Amino acid sequence: MADREPLEVIKQGAEAWNVWRAEHRDVQLDLQRAELRSLDLRGVDLREADLRAADFRGAFLGGTNLLVWPTLRNADLTGANCRGVSLVETDCAGTVLKDVDFSGVFLKAAKNPSVNQFDGVTIDQSTVLPDGIDLGAPTG
Repeated sequence: MADREPLEVIKQGAEAWNVWRAEHRDVQLDLQRAELRSLDLRGVDLREADLRAADFRGAFLGGTNLLVWPTLRNADLTGANCRGVSLVETDCAGTVLKDVDFSGVFLKAAKNPSVNQFDGVTIDQSTVLPDGIDLGAPTG
């Protein structure tokens, strides 16, 4: 279950979050099952956060620092805008990716993806998909 304090701070926006995060660098972020629907998370530093089963439906994640995002296992990103996000070595097992905008996203090293997770996603020519995932021509 998500820790209450970080969850309250993240809902205040990127500036408040990043100040809090800088002051609490030693805290292991537990945002499991966090309700983050439709939040504007641009510029939020979520490196090394535990985001298993978090609800990102409709959230704007473009520009979010997720370079070391170890797990999105069972998270729901339905309709999220992930433009330009780098999901290096992210565990995507069971993650719902329906209708996500993956324009410019680096997914090459994502772990445990399956082609059926990518239903209705938007990609462009700069999107780098995981090995074994072929979605055809860019859609965006």
